[in-house]
Amino acid sequence: MLSDVVPAFVELGKRYTSYSLKLMLSLSSIYAQRMYEIIMMFYGRGQKVFTYEVSKLREALNYPPEHDYFDFKRKALLVAQQEMLQKVNLHFDFTPSKKVGKGVVELRFEVKSAQDLINDDVEADLLLAKTMQPHEVAP
Repeated sequence: MLSDVVPAFVELGKRYTSYSLKLMLSLSSIYAQRMYEIIMMFYGRGQKVFTYEVSKLREALNYPPEHDYFDFKRKALLVAQQEMLQKVNLHFDFTPSKKVGKGVVELRFEVKSAQDLINDDVEADLLLAKTMQPHEVAP
């Protein structure tokens, strides 16, 4: 391979999202499929916490603009959240991070894979074990 082409290939790996096509196609909801792509865009770069504007998210999910946030949350986000947890074993939480008046304009996402959840449990157990007395740890 020519040395001047190598940086271009390295750059490709940094700029494009990679995810499992098989997992993405296992999702039946179009909202879950698109949320999987969006989440993997951030998660693949190591960002487990990120914010996303609601208007851009609605557009990315092709959600009808005449529906309010409550319907968007119930019919698109919660459906995607549940399906991704069941089929892809990827958990994401979302909370409003920015409001204008009563309207939510930005959401904060926190993504955790099954491995992340296991690691959190192990860390919690280790912290608990450190606070215990020696006779409480050993049977």
